[in-house]
Order: sequence, then structure tokens, then C-alpha cells
Amino acid sequence: MIALQSAYQYFSIFNITSDYGNNSFSYVWFDGIEYTITIPDGHYGISNLNSYFQSITIANTHHMTKSAGQFIYFLELVVNTSSYAVQINSYPLDTNSQALNNYSLPAGATWVVPEASTQAQFNINTTGFEEVLGYDVGSYPSTQVDSSTINFK
Repeated sequence: MIALQSAYQYFSIFNITSDYGNNSFSYVWFDGIEYTITIPDGHYGISNLNSYFQSITIANTHHMTKSAGQFIYFLELVVNTSSYAVQINSYPLDTNSQALNNYSLPAGATWVVPEASTQAQFNINTTGFEEVLGYDVGSYPSTQVDSSTINFK
């Protein structure tokens, strides 16, 4: 008699590639400029995509810091387990909330904090990336001017 004690099946197929056309998206920062991000071919979960996105925002000085050195991000991708969906979070920023929260611009930043409550936008530009996140092609939020935190999906 023979019994199988364990079996391993490795998953090594990339889920995001230039061949699939699902490896790019963009965001519009508080300065109104659109920045395109191209994701290297690879196998990514949503938390990996968010980490990669945050590394790009750090490189572009598109974040803020608190006195303890904590980085503050204004756009993020998270898994919403309750709704079985990817959630795009966009957090508003203005000079009032900057002062209230003691946020500082990172060294080398060339953008300024908006006086009126403004939100950065996450843009899904291709149908390929649309399929990765489960969103329609478009901008989230649809406009940069808003006064509250927006969570999508």
C-alpha cells in the first residue's frame, strides 16, 4: 500500500506583465500632475502592489512625515475582506489638516500643501489593470476636490 504524505504545487506564473497589458496605472498628486507607474513583471498580491506604489510615492516625495519619522500616505490599496474587494483609499489634505496633524513635507519635495481640502486621484488607465483591481477604467475619486475621506468599493 502506498500513501501520499505531502504534495507541493508551485505557482510561478506572473499575474502582472507587459504582455498582459496590466502593468501600469497612474495617479494625480495634489500638484495636479499625473504620474504613471509601470509595475515590473511579477506575481503580486494587493499588499505587494500597495507596497510598490508606496515605494514610488516615497521616491517622488509624494507623502508626508510626522515628527517620529512615520510616513503618511494619501492613496492606498487594501483588501476589504468584508466585501471581497480591493478598496482604494484617498485621504484629503489641506493646510489646516497638515497643521492639526503635525505633518511635514519630506526633504526634497517640490509640491505644496493645498489650502482647500483636496484629494489625490488613483487612475486606472487600461482594461488590463482594471481586471487586476476589479474597477472600471477611470479616476478614483472622480474629482480632486472633496472634504472627506473616500473609500471605493
